[in-house]
Amino acid sequence: MRYLIPFFTIISLFVLQSCSESATGIQNDSATEFQQNMQSNKGLLIDLRTPEEYVEGHIKGSATINFYDASFESKLNGLDRNKVLYLYCASGGRSSKASKMAHSMEFKEIHNLIGGFYAWEDAGLPVQR
Repeated sequence: MRYLIPFFTIISLFVLQSCSESATGIQNDSATEFQQNMQSNKGLLIDLRTPEEYVEGHIKGSATINFYDASFESKLNGLDRNKVLYLYCASGGRSSKASKMAHSMEFKEIHNLIGGFYAWEDAGLPVQR
């Protein structure tokens, strides 16, 4: 009996966490999850790094919108909200912020690559140079 209370507490925490993540409309994916989701559900793949970072290597098929560009928010706002949005940057900071912005703009489905392009490369996934 004394083991049941901690067990149900842990289960409750997992349920609450999964509900809060899905309620935000943002899915934080590992590199392999990100790739699998892109393959199974086509959408807009956006690289948020600078042009200099982009030319050094990027995920094939990605478009680039520089997060630091003064017109970034306007460019993000101009994308189709009904398409799945896949966002990544170098390490995950810019894409996390952009995911929250996209959610506030009412994009239907947003995927954020945890660890960014570095995680993608570390997972041995294909890079276009």
